[in-house]
Order: sequence, then structure tokens, then C-alpha cells
Amino acid sequence: MATFSEDLKANDVLSALRNLCSEEIGFTLTTKETEKGPVIEPLKIIHYEDLVEWKIDASFDCSRALSTLHDIVFKLNSTTPLWKIVIFNNCHVFFITDHVICDGTAIINFQRLFVKHLNAARQFPKREAPFSQSVVFDRSQSDTSYFSSSVDSYLNLRPSLAFLATTVMKTYAPTWLQNMVKPSKFGPFNLTGTVYPIPSGIAPSVHTNIHCVSITTDQMNRLHNLAKSHGVKLTSLLMYLIAKSFETIIDTCNMTRDLHVEIPVNCRHLIDYRAVLEKEPGYTGLTGCYASSIGINMPSKPLQNEDDRLNWDYVASFQLELDRSFNARDPQSLLGLLNYIGVESYIKDISEKQSFSGSTLELSNVGYFELQQSDEKSYYKIEDIWFSQCAGMTGSLIDVNVIGFEKGLRITLGCDQMMPLANKVGDMAHRLVTDLSEI
Repeated sequence: MATFSEDLKANDVLSALRNLCSEEIGFTLTTKETEKGPVIEPLKIIHYEDLVEWKIDASFDCSRALSTLHDIVFKLNSTTPLWKIVIFNNCHVFFITDHVICDGTAIINFQRLFVKHLNAARQFPKREAPFSQSVVFDRSQSDTSYFSSSVDSYLNLRPSLAFLATTVMKTYAPTWLQNMVKPSKFGPFNLTGTVYPIPSGIAPSVHTNIHCVSITTDQMNRLHNLAKSHGVKLTSLLMYLIAKSFETIIDTCNMTRDLHVEIPVNCRHLIDYRAVLEKEPGYTGLTGCYASSIGINMPSKPLQNEDDRLNWDYVASFQLELDRSFNARDPQSLLGLLNYIGVESYIKDISEKQSFSGSTLELSNVGYFELQQSDEKSYYKIEDIWFSQCAGMTGSLIDVNVIGFEKGLRITLGCDQMMPLANKVGDMAHRLVTDLSEI
């Protein structure tokens, strides 16, 4: 969700969406079943009513609106887009999308492109007033090419035999065999080998409760400098604080268990842009789903001490595990593995998942973006921005999303309403705010 400095005009929105879809063909894509399996291709036509909904809410609340809009589910293999925008009170723009065409980075890229095209529309005195059937995109009128093979086939990586063997073992080997090769240490800390239990047999309701945490620029800079002074990244410090706040909403018996956490990784740097551009001139990589992840087990016992001081040995251990996994090319190999199983089928399965399985916590930090335009002539500016995902469907019990920009950090904590801890995530968010304010 992005909050704009000025109320949006409908004619500006129509013009911006037309130019955006023309410039980034990735926002026009949908899935289509074929004899050879699902493929991704542009829609034939997109109308204004397919993409835009206006709402007035006198008691607007960001957390409540995010929670409600996460109920939206897009139909795959249909003639309608896999995304839409809902505009509250003329200035709060919610971009809702399916993972098939957008990961977290692409979601933020949409808002950046949208504000650019909104301002460009202001340069034309005569702008068309939209109606429900106004055409936003017409493939027959588009001169942008799109190749039928997915971009993942152009990734500069293929998984090693060792990685394939490990993946097969994790998936099919008996538990006793998996336990034999599990790591027993987390830096200087011992792992118990027993992971906090993930609910089984519970289908996600696709109703997500979202809680928002706002961190000022001063707080963000202080956190960043503190992490840097201890030789760790901000993501590792945040993961420690989030895991510590999670421990406050569960019982103390978790001291005998570990937390399995996932850190999504943006793998766009693996794309062979030259090869893609030969097939699709103008490709930018701004859209699409190129998020893989790193999985780490971290011990609970050190998080449940009564000493409120930061345990920098613990944070450093997490950073070490992140670096080890990244240097071992684990997330890249996972993404490369999709070349063998078909990325469309893989993501389609995620989108239509009917049972819950996965990690205890997922922390998706999409990074820092400069959104405050310095150009005084810009009519529209992004004043605030939030990013969240549909919990449960991502495979995590509690889903945490972070974005940084000139006005600080914005953190959302989400949990599917069917999950056992759903009614306690608000307490977790409150503890996180308290811990952040005391640093």
C-alpha cells in the first residue's frame, strides 16, 4: 500500500495504467493451460473495471484494510488480470497481486512505476475520463514482444548433483535419516534438533490478520548503524528481535525446541539479461517472481532469557548462517531447480495450496527504496508505503515483511486466521515496538 501526497484523479489513473502496462508487459500476464502444461502469456485485453476499485472509508485503518484485501484470490487460467488496485479515500493505493507475476520486489516496483506515470499524465491537458470498459491494454495494439518460454530458463545457474540429492532426501527420506544429517550447532549455541511444531491438517483460510509496526528514520538509522558496528546486516538484527518477540506469545516449553525460519532472497542477479533481451527487447526484470529463500534453524532457549540486552553472539550466529547458505548458493540452486520442474507449475501449486506446511517465521526484507522525489514539479509523491503477503499461503506460520524508505522502516506481521497463534500476533507486534524503542 502506498499513500500519495495528493488525491488521485481518475483520468490520471487511467493514463498511468495504460502507460505502465505498455512499458512493463509483465503486468499483463496470466496463466494458460496447454497440452504441454501451464504457460504464462499476455492477456488479450484488459479493461479499467478489471483493475481499479475506488472506496471511501471515513474510519480508514491501514492494518484493517490490508487484512481485508488479503481475502482477494485471483483465478488462474482466466481472462482477467492477476492483480488490481483498490484506492481508499482517493490517496491510499493498495496493489494486490498473485505471486505468479509479482514477488515482493515487483510489488514495490509497481508503486514506483505507477507514481512515475501518474506524474507523466499530468503533462497532458486533455486526459480521457475513464469508464468501466475503457481499454487499458490491448495485445493486438501492443508492439511489445513476449517470448513463450519462461525467463527462468535463462538463469545463470543449474543445481548441483549434491543439491539435488539433498533436496530429494529432505523430501522423501525417513525422519531418522534426516535427523542424522541435521546441524547440531548454531554458532556457539546448541540446537535441540526438534523444531517448533507446524500445524498439520489445517487448510489456510486465506483470511490474514495484519498488524503494522512503523519505525522512524532516526530509529532506522540507529538500528542500521548498530548492526553495522557489530558486523551484521539489519536483516539479522531484525530476525533476532522478531524471533524474541515470537517467544513471548508461546509457552516456555519451547526452550526444548528450535525455530525454523525462512529468509526470501531476490535472485534477479542470476538472470542472463543479454539472452533474454535477444528474445524480448525491452525486458527489465522489474516484474516477475524471482524470490527463492534460505532456511535456518535457530535455538529458542537463548531467546527466552530475562536479560533484555541484545545477544550479539546470537545475532552474529544468524548472520553466519545466512552467509554460509548464500555462499553455498542454496537459494540460487533452489531457483535453478525450477528449470527442471517448471516454474509455472511450481508457483501455480503455491497459489492454490490447500494445506499448511512450512516454517515458523518468514522475514521478507525487500530492502531500501528512495521514494521521496526531489523534483518540485512532481504533483504526486509517495508519502508512505507498506508491504505484506497472504500468510499461510507463503508457507510460514507468521509472515513478517519489511521495507525501508526515506521516512523509516515499515513492518507488517501477518498470520492466517485459522492458525493457533492468530489472536496473539498483535501482542507480538506490541513487544517488537517496545524492544525497538529501547534500543
